[in-house]
Amino acid sequence: VSDILNSTLDEGEVLRRAIEGAAQLVEAEAGSLLLLNEQSKQLNFAVAVGEKGVQLKAIRLKVGEGVAGLVATSGQPLIVNDAQHDDRVAHQVDEQTGFRTRSLLAVPVRAHGKTLGVLEAVNKLGGRPFSNWDLLEFSSLSNQVAIALENSRLFQSHQQKIKQLKKLQEVSQVLNSSLNQAEIRKKAIEAITFI
Repeated sequence: VSDILNSTLDEGEVLRRAIEGAAQLVEAEAGSLLLLNEQSKQLNFAVAVGEKGVQLKAIRLKVGEGVAGLVATSGQPLIVNDAQHDDRVAHQVDEQTGFRTRSLLAVPVRAHGKTLGVLEAVNKLGGRPFSNWDLLEFSSLSNQVAIALENSRLFQSHQQKIKQLKKLQEVSQVLNSSLNQAEIRKKAIEAITFI
Protein backbone atom coordinates (compact mmCIF):
# COMPACT_ATOMS: atom_id res chain seq x y z
CA VAL A 1 0.00 0.00 0.00
CA SER A 2 2.91 2.34 0.71
CA ASP A 3 4.19 1.71 -2.80
CA ILE A 4 0.75 2.55 -4.21
CA LEU A 5 0.54 5.77 -2.19
CA ASN A 6 3.91 6.89 -3.50
CA SER A 7 3.39 5.80 -7.10
CA THR A 8 1.68 8.90 -8.55
CA LEU A 9 0.38 12.31 -7.61
CA ASP A 10 -3.08 11.68 -9.11
CA GLU A 11 -4.99 11.80 -5.83
CA GLY A 12 -8.09 9.94 -7.02
CA GLU A 13 -6.24 6.98 -8.49
CA VAL A 14 -3.81 6.72 -5.58
CA LEU A 15 -6.59 6.73 -3.02
CA ARG A 16 -8.75 4.21 -4.86
CA ARG A 17 -5.88 1.75 -5.14
CA ALA A 18 -4.84 2.36 -1.52
CA ILE A 19 -8.37 1.73 -0.20
CA GLU A 20 -8.57 -1.49 -2.20
CA GLY A 21 -5.27 -2.55 -0.62
CA ALA A 22 -6.45 -1.48 2.82
CA ALA A 23 -9.62 -3.56 2.55
CA GLN A 24 -7.56 -6.57 1.48
CA LEU A 25 -5.10 -5.99 4.32
CA VAL A 26 -7.79 -6.42 6.98
CA GLU A 27 -9.78 -8.94 4.89
CA ALA A 28 -12.85 -6.73 4.51
CA GLU A 29 -15.62 -6.85 1.90
CA ALA A 30 -15.46 -3.11 1.35
CA GLY A 31 -13.49 -0.04 2.28
CA SER A 32 -13.89 3.70 2.09
CA LEU A 33 -12.22 7.00 2.76
CA LEU A 34 -14.44 9.79 3.94
CA LEU A 35 -12.90 13.25 3.72
CA LEU A 36 -13.88 16.05 6.04
CA ASN A 37 -15.26 19.21 4.47
CA GLU A 38 -14.33 21.89 7.01
CA GLN A 39 -16.90 24.42 5.81
CA SER A 40 -19.97 22.19 5.70
CA LYS A 41 -18.83 20.03 8.66
CA GLN A 42 -19.68 16.93 6.64
CA LEU A 43 -17.86 13.77 5.69
CA ASN A 44 -17.93 12.92 1.99
CA PHE A 45 -17.20 9.47 0.60
CA ALA A 46 -14.16 10.41 -1.49
CA VAL A 47 -13.33 6.79 -2.27
CA ALA A 48 -15.44 3.69 -1.73
CA VAL A 49 -14.56 0.22 -2.97
CA GLY A 50 -16.70 -2.86 -2.79
CA GLU A 51 -20.15 -3.94 -3.90
CA LYS A 52 -21.98 -0.62 -3.31
CA GLY A 53 -19.03 1.76 -3.56
CA VAL A 54 -20.46 3.84 -6.41
CA GLN A 55 -23.70 4.54 -4.52
CA LEU A 56 -21.82 5.88 -1.49
CA LYS A 57 -20.37 8.80 -3.45
CA ALA A 58 -23.61 10.79 -3.11
CA ILE A 59 -23.98 10.22 0.64
CA ARG A 60 -22.84 12.82 3.17
CA LEU A 61 -22.54 12.33 6.92
CA LYS A 62 -22.52 15.12 9.46
CA VAL A 63 -19.54 15.26 11.78
CA GLY A 64 -20.64 13.28 14.84
CA GLU A 65 -23.11 11.15 12.83
CA GLY A 66 -22.48 7.43 12.55
CA VAL A 67 -19.26 5.67 13.42
CA ALA A 68 -17.25 7.69 10.88
CA GLY A 69 -18.66 10.94 12.27
CA LEU A 70 -17.78 9.90 15.82
CA VAL A 71 -14.25 8.96 14.81
CA ALA A 72 -13.84 12.30 13.00
CA THR A 73 -15.02 14.15 16.12
CA SER A 74 -13.08 12.20 18.74
CA GLY A 75 -9.98 11.36 16.74
CA GLN A 76 -10.19 7.86 18.25
CA PRO A 77 -10.53 4.63 16.22
CA LEU A 78 -13.55 2.37 16.68
CA ILE A 79 -14.37 -1.28 16.07
CA VAL A 80 -18.03 -2.28 15.80
CA ASN A 81 -18.51 -6.03 15.41
CA ASP A 82 -22.30 -6.05 15.76
CA ALA A 83 -23.37 -3.18 13.53
CA GLN A 84 -27.01 -4.27 13.30
CA HIS A 85 -27.51 -3.65 17.03
CA ASP A 86 -25.23 -0.66 17.56
CA ASP A 87 -26.87 2.78 17.71
CA ARG A 88 -23.62 4.50 16.68
CA VAL A 89 -23.88 3.03 13.18
CA ALA A 90 -25.50 5.24 10.51
CA HIS A 91 -28.14 2.70 9.45
CA GLN A 92 -29.56 5.13 6.87
CA VAL A 93 -26.46 4.46 4.73
CA ASP A 94 -27.42 0.78 4.49
CA GLU A 95 -31.02 1.75 3.74
CA GLN A 96 -29.94 4.07 0.91
CA THR A 97 -27.52 1.60 -0.67
CA GLY A 98 -29.17 -1.75 0.07
CA PHE A 99 -25.91 -2.92 1.66
CA ARG A 100 -25.86 -4.77 4.98
CA THR A 101 -23.15 -3.63 7.38
CA ARG A 102 -22.34 -6.38 9.88
CA SER A 103 -19.01 -5.12 11.21
CA LEU A 104 -17.08 -1.91 10.89
CA LEU A 105 -13.57 -0.67 11.55
CA ALA A 106 -12.96 3.09 11.42
CA VAL A 107 -9.78 5.08 12.07
CA PRO A 108 -9.11 8.80 11.78
CA VAL A 109 -6.87 10.13 9.02
CA ARG A 110 -4.86 12.90 10.68
CA ALA A 111 -2.00 15.17 9.69
CA HIS A 112 -0.39 17.92 11.75
CA GLY A 113 -2.89 17.40 14.58
CA LYS A 114 -5.84 17.94 12.24
CA THR A 115 -8.42 15.39 11.14
CA LEU A 116 -8.59 15.11 7.35
CA GLY A 117 -11.08 12.26 7.25
CA VAL A 118 -11.87 8.68 8.27
CA LEU A 119 -10.69 5.38 6.82
CA GLU A 120 -13.24 2.55 7.08
CA ALA A 121 -13.30 -1.19 6.50
CA VAL A 122 -16.67 -2.92 6.35
CA ASN A 123 -17.63 -6.56 6.98
CA LYS A 124 -14.69 -8.79 7.82
CA LEU A 125 -14.69 -11.74 5.42
CA GLY A 126 -16.16 -14.99 6.71
CA GLY A 127 -18.34 -13.16 9.21
CA ARG A 128 -15.40 -12.91 11.62
CA PRO A 129 -14.99 -9.88 13.92
CA PHE A 130 -12.40 -7.19 13.37
CA SER A 131 -9.55 -7.52 15.86
CA ASN A 132 -7.26 -5.13 17.67
CA TRP A 133 -4.55 -6.28 15.26
CA ASP A 134 -6.72 -5.13 12.35
CA LEU A 135 -7.11 -1.80 14.15
CA LEU A 136 -3.34 -1.40 14.53
CA GLU A 137 -2.71 -2.24 10.87
CA PHE A 138 -5.47 0.10 9.71
CA SER A 139 -4.25 2.92 11.98
CA SER A 140 -0.75 2.58 10.57
CA LEU A 141 -2.17 2.69 7.07
CA SER A 142 -4.22 5.79 7.87
CA ASN A 143 -0.97 7.62 8.63
CA GLN A 144 0.31 6.74 5.16
CA VAL A 145 -2.97 7.91 3.61
CA ALA A 146 -2.67 11.23 5.47
CA ILE A 147 0.85 11.74 4.11
CA ALA A 148 -0.30 10.91 0.57
CA LEU A 149 -3.21 13.36 0.87
CA GLU A 150 -0.95 16.12 2.15
CA ASN A 151 1.60 15.48 -0.63
CA SER A 152 -1.10 15.56 -3.29
CA ARG A 153 -2.62 18.75 -1.93
CA LEU A 154 0.78 20.43 -1.72
CA PHE A 155 1.53 19.39 -5.30
CA GLN A 156 -1.81 20.82 -6.50
CA SER A 157 -1.21 24.04 -4.59
CA HIS A 158 2.25 24.45 -6.12
CA GLN A 159 0.91 23.72 -9.59
CA GLN A 160 -1.65 26.51 -9.13
CA LYS A 161 1.06 28.92 -7.98
CA ILE A 162 3.22 28.03 -10.97
CA LYS A 163 0.26 28.72 -13.25
CA GLN A 164 -0.26 32.14 -11.64
CA LEU A 165 3.43 33.02 -11.90
CA LYS A 166 3.43 32.11 -15.59
CA LYS A 167 0.46 34.40 -16.11
CA LEU A 168 2.23 37.23 -14.27
CA GLN A 169 5.24 36.69 -16.50
CA GLU A 170 2.97 37.01 -19.54
CA VAL A 171 1.55 40.27 -18.15
CA SER A 172 5.08 41.54 -17.63
CA GLN A 173 5.95 40.71 -21.23
CA VAL A 174 2.83 42.55 -22.42
CA LEU A 175 3.75 45.62 -20.38
CA ASN A 176 7.22 45.66 -21.88
CA SER A 177 6.09 45.04 -25.46
CA SER A 178 4.83 48.52 -26.35
CA LEU A 179 5.08 52.18 -25.48
CA ASN A 180 1.43 52.86 -26.37
CA GLN A 181 -0.32 53.26 -22.99
CA ALA A 182 -3.82 52.47 -24.30
CA GLU A 183 -2.58 49.25 -25.90
CA ILE A 184 -0.66 48.29 -22.73
CA ARG A 185 -3.74 48.83 -20.54
CA LYS A 186 -5.93 46.76 -22.87
CA LYS A 187 -3.45 43.87 -23.05
CA ALA A 188 -2.77 43.98 -19.31
CA ILE A 189 -6.49 43.82 -18.47
CA GLU A 190 -6.97 40.93 -20.88
CA ALA A 191 -4.03 39.04 -19.40
CA ILE A 192 -4.97 39.70 -15.77
CA THR A 193 -8.55 38.45 -16.19
CA PHE A 194 -7.15 34.94 -16.73
CA ILE A 195 -5.07 34.82 -13.53
